[in-house]
This record gives sequence, C-alpha cells and structure tokens, in this order.
Amino acid sequence: MRTRSYGIPDRGSVLYVETRGAGMATDDAERVSDHTRLSGDLLGVALPPAASRKLIAQIRGEFP
Repeated sequence: MRTRSYGIPDRGSVLYVETRGAGMATDDAERVSDHTRLSGDLLGVALPPAASRKLIAQIRGEFP
C-alpha cells in the first residue's frame, strides 16, 4: 500500500491511498488528519535504515 497527502489550493489536503487492486482519493478532513497522525506516529517509532537492516540481518541469522 502506498499513501500520499497533497495540499490543494482552495481545497485543503487530499489523501491518496493506493493498494494492489485500486486507488482512492479523499478530501475528508478527518481521514486526512487521522492518516497524518498515524504516519507521524509510525515515523516516530521506526528505526533508522541502518539499524533496521542490522535487525533484519540478526533475525534472519536466527533461522536456518
């Protein structure tokens, strides 16, 4: 799934969500705001890329 948020002059923000089978755009302020908060929360707890790679390699090493 891929998502993008766009600022449109005179319309506010528009959220575009694309999945394997379809895409959808919405300018519903509550949905756009919820997505923005969720994205920020996920970025806040994500590991930096190098640390992510290291963790993945470590976990891979635990399985034959």
